[in-house]
Amino acid sequence: MVMTREGGRPWIGRALASGHAWRCVVLALVLGGLLGLLWGERNPSEAAQPSPCIVTATPQVLSLQHCQATLYAPTWSWAGLLAPDDPQQWRHERIHLDARIAAPLERVLSLGVPDARVIQVSRLRADGTAEPLLDLNHRSPFAQRPAPEAQLGLPVVILPGPQVLELRYHLHLGGRLQARLLSSSAFQTERLRADLLSGVMVGGLFALLGVVVVYHRVARQSAYLAYAGLVMAQLLLLLQIGGQAFALFWPDAPEWNQCAPAVLATWVIVCHALFAAGLFRLRERHRRLCMAHRGVLVLAALNLVPWGGVERLVAGSVLLAGVYAPLALGTAAVALRERLPGTRLYVLGLGALAVFSFGLFFLGIIGHNPLPQVDFFLYPKIGALLEIGFFAAALVDQVRLFQAQQAEQRQRRLADAQALVQAEADRLAAQARAEQKSLQLASAGHDIAQPLASLRMVAQVLRQTEGSAPVSQHLERVLDHTQALLRDLVERERREHRVHSQSVMVGDVLAELVLEHRAAAQAKGVVLRYVDSQVEILVSPLILGRVLRNLLSNALRYTPGGRVVLGVRRRDGGVELQVLDTGPGLAAAQVETLLRPFEQGRTGAAEGFGLGLFIVRSLCEQAGWVLRIRSRWGGGVVLRCGFHRASG
Repeated sequence: MVMTREGGRPWIGRALASGHAWRCVVLALVLGGLLGLLWGERNPSEAAQPSPCIVTATPQVLSLQHCQATLYAPTWSWAGLLAPDDPQQWRHERIHLDARIAAPLERVLSLGVPDARVIQVSRLRADGTAEPLLDLNHRSPFAQRPAPEAQLGLPVVILPGPQVLELRYHLHLGGRLQARLLSSSAFQTERLRADLLSGVMVGGLFALLGVVVVYHRVARQSAYLAYAGLVMAQLLLLLQIGGQAFALFWPDAPEWNQCAPAVLATWVIVCHALFAAGLFRLRERHRRLCMAHRGVLVLAALNLVPWGGVERLVAGSVLLAGVYAPLALGTAAVALRERLPGTRLYVLGLGALAVFSFGLFFLGIIGHNPLPQVDFFLYPKIGALLEIGFFAAALVDQVRLFQAQQAEQRQRRLADAQALVQAEADRLAAQARAEQKSLQLASAGHDIAQPLASLRMVAQVLRQTEGSAPVSQHLERVLDHTQALLRDLVERERREHRVHSQSVMVGDVLAELVLEHRAAAQAKGVVLRYVDSQVEILVSPLILGRVLRNLLSNALRYTPGGRVVLGVRRRDGGVELQVLDTGPGLAAAQVETLLRPFEQGRTGAAEGFGLGLFIVRSLCEQAGWVLRIRSRWGGGVVLRCGFHRASG
């Protein structure tokens, strides 16, 4: 079956756009969680008198949940969570085994967790006494583990016949152990597979981080930095949950190892809130939601204040997650209602995080794993990878929209520039035609003046003839009037020919430009000034303003700090306006490239289109001005534009 697109939207987009579809997804998640709880409650591991697990030499992996009997389970409460050293808050269980073997058998008791607040394992002898096998607590360094692996494992010798292993422990959030009996080779193979999976996930997260860093150069937004922080936080949290962080980063800091999950979870929530605020631009669009996200950041900061110990930190992280969850859902609902770009992918990421990292993982912690054949420590890895992947796709979706908008703006700006160039060309052409007509008229007047002079000579001859004085006098008056009209016509055309270009005071233009761009310069920490001048030039004020604004905008955009100076220098036959900056400069090979449309330098700013210098060159060529660029890499830029002077 081929999936088709309709109306420019993929089939999954149409499905997710339906409000009924989202209600069905939420309902399915709720029902799935309830069924998981109910199914977990029916887990036979809660039986008071379970059947013993049969141990033989053949099976390499044996699950012990069906023979793991609970003798004492404390009621879950905040008081119990905050007092793990109280033996009344420890869980007490026994594992009944029936070893049908002829000789002792070496096995590894995998406890299924990377660490515990307290864990004691012993073997009950026939006389009722206990043989201690393992005794670790939250102050035990990594070197005290009997097996140097990320997950807790205890090498044991299984004796022939019935026997009982006794467990007393206290896990984070009151969780339950999911013990298994493995051969040494099976245990090592399982750990290698887990480490390989962790390595693949780390590589995938770094690959997504690299993609977002590349896109960050296109559209510089705070969401990209928050995403980078989220990736790093999730990465460390996954390594901590899997036990690799304790083994690799802080093996001699067991108490910090107990704090690390809560600290990293708080970091994840902080980056999550910053990412949502940046992705949907809550500061600009929704002030109240923005303030709510800032409140979450304040709570996170308070949670990280070092007081109350590990238990207070864990409880604070749980409460922080409970506060942020409805806020994240509310933000997603608002974004869906307003159809903001990337919202559906953001919601899918939230859903993956809620289902795998919170729902299924929490069920596994408390001993109600809906899929017992799956290690519940795999759930947060799947949830984090899906969340990070969907969030990266949301950012890419926004970047694509941003690029489409930029392309449209570039085309519109180029069209405006071309229209301005064409208008200036038409104006100059009309001016040239008018000048040509004026010159033709003046030339005709000059040519007519010659026969008029001849007629005046004839009139002077007639004056000497007797009786023709009145006629000659009338003829001279007519000639005087006609020549006066011709002189006025030629003088008027001469004046109009001189004043088609306006005289502009350079100092006034520079002062106006500095005033316009002073706020932008201060925002970037750039000192903007000009050198006053009384020089006048004959130019079109419109074209001059467009050229200088483009040059000054470029100088400010590519100067992260330092100075930008406007000034004028006298040259032979004219003057030269200069824009000087202390930016990173240009390589010699870049100068000609940047004069072409849609070209930017290596330090191209996200808000630029690569049209500024192209427009400047086009306008200068159209107006007959000379544009020069002098620069070197790392030494700033000097932009020069030459004009004719109006006066000395």
